[in-house]
Amino acid sequence: MNTEQEHSTTVAEIEGTIRRLRSVVSARVRGNEKGEIEEIHVVTDDSRHPKQVSRDIESLLLSELGLRVDHRKISIAQLREPGLLAGESRLKFLRVDLSMNRADTEIKVSLGAGEDIFSGTSRSERSEAQLEAVAQATAAAVNEYVQCSGEGAVRGSEVRAVLRTVAPRVGEIVTVAIRLAGPQGDENLVGSALIKDSAWQAVAYATLNALNRKMARLLG
Repeated sequence: MNTEQEHSTTVAEIEGTIRRLRSVVSARVRGNEKGEIEEIHVVTDDSRHPKQVSRDIESLLLSELGLRVDHRKISIAQLREPGLLAGESRLKFLRVDLSMNRADTEIKVSLGAGEDIFSGTSRSERSEAQLEAVAQATAAAVNEYVQCSGEGAVRGSEVRAVLRTVAPRVGEIVTVAIRLAGPQGDENLVGSALIKDSAWQAVAYATLNALNRKMARLLG
């Protein structure tokens, strides 16, 4: 089996390598008369997103077999667990990382869905704008999740406001307002969260609170 790089290997080796990947159930490779890879058909369980698996296939074949495969030749069929509720696959907050220098602050938010991690980043030149940057980074991580699902219908999201208020006998609350652009028009979303461990974490929770409610629509 040859690629454009003229690296020779067998179909069995390629299929066996792919089957070692986490969540892969089966793999079938089809070549042409020139010995080039034409199609790679893979069946996976629903523990990982198809685009994540496709990226792993590209990386693994290149690093272990020296095969450079166009992602358009890889098709993923996913087996879903019967009775899986949409709420069980909601995105979860993992962490906020800040990297500061003299010019600005880079904020990275990491979210989890099953065993996969999705990250988004944003920059802030002013310390008072850091909470808004956390919301923007969280929204970017959600967008990455939607794109990796392969079914996303969202054109983009914009953080419009981040507000901190104090509720008597409750505590300090963060509210995030987001404008969501989609094929059916724009929509304003609002989410909120109590500030417990940190304001940054609360902003990430509030952003997720707004977007998780629309996750079914985000995924088409």
